Amino acid sequence: WRGVSTSGGRPEQRANHSSAVLEETDELIVFGGWNGTRRLNDLHILDTQTSTWSCPQVGGELPRPRAGMTLTPVRGRLYLFGGSGTENNYFHDLQIFDRREMAWLKVTHQFNSDSSAPPDNIVTVHGQGPKKRAGHSATAIESKIYIFGGSSGSNFPNDFSVLDTDPSIQSILSIAQLEILKNAASSATEKP
Repeated sequence: WRGVSTSGGRPEQRANHSSAVLEETDELIVFGGWNGTRRLNDLHILDTQTSTWSCPQVGGELPRPRAGMTLTPVRGRLYLFGGSGTENNYFHDLQIFDRREMAWLKVTHQFNSDSSAPPDNIVTVHGQGPKKRAGHSATAIESKIYIFGGSSGSNFPNDFSVLDTDPSIQSILSIAQLEILKNAASSATEKP
């Protein structure tokens, strides 16, 4: 270990923040956390070549302040999942930061068979994601993000989920067909 001297506006002291390295830009990006008084939703970038911090203006809708979330890099984008907010409020939302656009993208969820392409600034997520949690782990392998564990109050989920950030159209249709079958089975067992 060795200390690193940096310049620029350093982030304020914090705990339970998330950070990730974008290899494409040689940057360490820090998001959110807890400063001892409140939860944060700011974003700071350390240029690892010059050891210079910046706190850029970013576009899109900022994620709500949180701590204990994960920030996972995949091909120039950062995938933020989960975390805890105020008053034991836990999240299970997925937020995506596009470094090239320097903006948070709009994320929608789709559970049906419509596989039409959304506009460039909107990402559509197919299928059911993990339950609310903080303190979990998330690891990227190629285009997939694997999420495990964490907690939500006194609940400690022991489940494992994967998000394919670059799914084929066949996998999207398979997920949609599975959701249709689940809904049909559920409807068939309901009494009129």
